[in-house]
Amino acid sequence: MELYQALIQFRDSDLSPIFVKEADDFNVVEITRVSQTYRGKSMVKLHFTEDEFEEIMFPDDNGYNNSKSTYNACQSGYGTVFVDDWWSDEEIKEGYILHHFNDENLNLYREIIRFYNPALSEFEINDSGDAARFFYDKFGSEAGDIGWEYGQRYDEALREGCVQYVENKLCGNFTDYGIIEKECREVYLTTVDMLLFIWDSTNTPKDGSIMDLFKNFTEQNDLHLDEDLYEDYYSYYEHSNFDDEGFQSSVNRILERLKEQILENFEESHLVEYKKFNDLFNKLGYRLKDWNDIPKEKTFGIKGPAKFKISDFTDGKIVIFYSPDGNFGIHQEKMIMSFEDFKNFLYHPELF
Repeated sequence: MELYQALIQFRDSDLSPIFVKEADDFNVVEITRVSQTYRGKSMVKLHFTEDEFEEIMFPDDNGYNNSKSTYNACQSGYGTVFVDDWWSDEEIKEGYILHHFNDENLNLYREIIRFYNPALSEFEINDSGDAARFFYDKFGSEAGDIGWEYGQRYDEALREGCVQYVENKLCGNFTDYGIIEKECREVYLTTVDMLLFIWDSTNTPKDGSIMDLFKNFTEQNDLHLDEDLYEDYYSYYEHSNFDDEGFQSSVNRILERLKEQILENFEESHLVEYKKFNDLFNKLGYRLKDWNDIPKEKTFGIKGPAKFKISDFTDGKIVIFYSPDGNFGIHQEKMIMSFEDFKNFLYHPELF
């Protein structure tokens, strides 16, 4: 016997609820409480599997549904869905990933760049493109590793956000139609009369199944999910879904390993000169990318017009641009000097 007829006969007789259950090929319908006054008010529990509920809520387009495909991919946990290796490369190359570095990793990143190009190491986080491209060109393998770590975790956060978005869209849809949601996408409660009413109002064939009924019901009431889940995928991002701890740990490991390799290969004499220069520069409170005043105590407390800027530190030497009259747009000289010469320069720039 078909399910529709079994529900009618149960309502109009004293048949056991088992009679209805046996008529349901999908094992979704179960009468859990029989009304003693009027059997049409008997409670019906609808218990869907995950696959069954998705089949109901995602419209079938010749055996394929783009929304369902994207949703299933987000749930799978295999590979990436929304971003790829090219995207990750661009994120590290342009410096966008640096916004996600914690202070420790950002300082390590600056320190590594400072070994080769001190001026670039003083970048602002919102203006880090030049430094990031330098790092990418200089340390391609490590940059790629950091980009991959970020891309994987960013995509994981997007996938989790996508799943949350879909689940929110699928929940609470039936309440206004006399069907109580006990567990979203799984358990629903209604009555025999309400189930029959929905069957008749949707013009579902009497020999149809419970799945046919709910496919018609969701389609006719525009309850199914039929949208491009890939479009505007970035809106799924929530920082709480991003594995920040794992990302920071991986980045730290990559940068620490890179720093060790640099120190092993860096000429010891150059490293000593660089450290002395860096300590002095920090002590004086100067900035590498900016034009700086000659220390006023070296000019008997009077601030003079002369300015200088550190351009680079290479091969153990300091590269300086010097403007004696402060008009660095027109009058400036490029000088390369050792650390000892640099200290003398600060005292007596007129001698250089």
